[in-house]
Amino acid sequence: MKEKLATIIFIALGIASAILGFYLIREEPLFSLAFFIGSINCGISAFHEYSYYTHRNQPIDERNLPGEMIIKYSVSEMVNSFLGYSVFIALGIFFLTMVGFDYKKYQKTDFALLALAAFFIITYGFKIVKVIRKVIAPPIINISTQGIVLDSAFVMSWDDIEDEKITMKKESYSPYKKGAKYLSLFHQNKKIEEKIDYLDVADYTLEQYLKIYRTRSQQNG
Repeated sequence: MKEKLATIIFIALGIASAILGFYLIREEPLFSLAFFIGSINCGISAFHEYSYYTHRNQPIDERNLPGEMIIKYSVSEMVNSFLGYSVFIALGIFFLTMVGFDYKKYQKTDFALLALAAFFIITYGFKIVKVIRKVIAPPIINISTQGIVLDSAFVMSWDDIEDEKITMKKESYSPYKKGAKYLSLFHQNKKIEEKIDYLDVADYTLEQYLKIYRTRSQQNG
């Protein structure tokens, strides 16, 4: 029920944002752009929620798996993040157009809007740069019969790996935010954690990969 509710909420927010965008497009086209981007963002989020919960009980056909599974950042998640940050960039530019550039006529509220615009543009501009850097980032996780590679480092052999699993960690004091998901394992008695929230495979799929490739390694050994 919770998963359906989240999907419905994103759809409702997307429709509401689109309606507001069309309503404002004639009078404030730049301001309406933020709502149009937000609408697309909500649509992608709704699809992610629906897809995640629809396929979570679907088993993997081991016969179709390659010798090595290469896992990178999710393209759709990066697009969604880019769009989400673009909303604030658009708002920042809108605030700039509101106050103008004739600083001699500025009032106190204009300086506040200018500061807010600068904050939005600079902060979320840096976030967009980080998203773009992820596009060319090397694989985050490689899984094969030889073992696991994290962040393109060395191969951790299955013989040296213990208790590999997906864990959830609370990273915010807000009761409304979900915890972050991690791949947790012990390599030669040293605990290692890799954040997996924005990868191109779901956490339950990654769990199946870990079991399948460990089993293959044991069979080959």
